This record gives sequence, C-alpha cells and structure tokens, in this order.
Amino acid sequence: MKTIFKISILTILVACFSTVGTTMAQNKKTPFKEITVIPEGKALIYIYRPSRMAGAVYHYFINANDKKVSNIHLYNKTYFFYYADPGQCELWLMYWNQRYSVLVDVEPGKTYYVEVNSGLLKLVSSDKAIPRLKKCFSMETP
Repeated sequence: MKTIFKISILTILVACFSTVGTTMAQNKKTPFKEITVIPEGKALIYIYRPSRMAGAVYHYFINANDKKVSNIHLYNKTYFFYYADPGQCELWLMYWNQRYSVLVDVEPGKTYYVEVNSGLLKLVSSDKAIPRLKKCFSMETP
C-alpha cells in the first residue's frame, strides 16, 4: 500500500513539474502573424507543433543542417519561423536519443511549412498548415 501511495505522489509531482515548464515557456505567447515579406535570396520556413495530447510533455530544439535555429523549445501549440538559404535544408531534432529529420529543397522567395508531431517532422501544404498555425503562438523569432 505504501508503494502505491509513493508511486501516486511521484506521478503527480512529475505531471506538475512538466506542466509548470510548459506553462512558463508559453507565458510569452504571441498569436500567429503571417509574414508577407521574405528577405531577398532567402526562403521562409514555418516550423510548428499543433496541440496533441500524445507526446505533450516532450519539447524539442530544431536544427537546420548543422545549426540550431531556435533558442527556444518547440512546445505544443507553438511555432517559429526560419529564413533559409537556397539549396537542400535538413531540419532535424533529437527525440528519445534518435534523430528525426525532413529534407526541404529550398527555393528563394518561397514559403514552406514543417509540422512536428511526437518527434516526427513532415512538410505540409499551406492549405493544411495555415489553419493549424492560426491556433499556435509564436514564442520567439530567430
């Protein structure tokens, strides 16, 4: 009986601390605002994470090729944008000590949308991405 009680208390504490971390990070949230001007010779990549219960306690740093492109963790219902150089861009993250990535063939002046779900990254069309992004909040711009 004591063991069950201890496990219950530990579970509650872990849940509280993970929620506090997410809440603290989301205190600086700003609603989605579409970017209309892209710097010359660059492309715009929105990287977002819709709200999902599965994997909600995990958060990630996002990298492009060998460079970290976000100073913040990507939490549920958050996004940020990245101005990428033309050419092949590998966006990646580490999840459970495994690297997950998506390759984007970047063309200047274009906009791309990358969705992150439970560590998996996928390129998404603007028709699907923009309604989802409107439910997300910007944490910081790189």
